[in-house]
Parts: sequence; C-alpha cells; structure tokens
Amino acid sequence: MSAHLRVSASAYVMTVLLFLVVTLLQYGFVSTGAHEDAAFGWLLLHRDGAQWSFVGIRIGVLLIDLILAICLTWLLSKILRRSRA
Repeated sequence: MSAHLRVSASAYVMTVLLFLVVTLLQYGFVSTGAHEDAAFGWLLLHRDGAQWSFVGIRIGVLLIDLILAICLTWLLSKILRRSRA
C-alpha cells in the first residue's frame, strides 16, 4: 500500500469515527411507556412496543454533522503534522 493511499484511508476512517462520535453525542429520547422516540441528531426513530420504525432524517443536521466531522479531521491532521515535524 502506497503512503498516499495509507494517509487517505486513515483520513477517511478518522472522518467516519468522528461523524459517529458527533452523532452519538446528540442522542436524546422521549419515553412514554411502550412508545419511545429516539433521535441521534439527524436520525429519527420510533419504538412501539418491541418494534422500531424509521421516522425521518433531518438533512440540515446531517450536513452540519458531516461538515463538523470533516473540519475536525482536518484540524487533527494539522495538529498531528506539526507535532511530528
């Protein structure tokens, strides 16, 4: 594996991991007995008894989360590049 490909792969993996962290930090739910509404920032779910169903996606929040993950990856790469130099 070439060095450029390795750096690109690690940047993509870091972006995905940061996206998952940002999404999980926005977790919230409302429980009303057997019914529960869960929100992972951009992903909306509903539980009725033992069955989960997809409610919707908030596109604006999804775009903000993606941009935030990309910017955090870029910032971390700059910090790590300076510390190695």
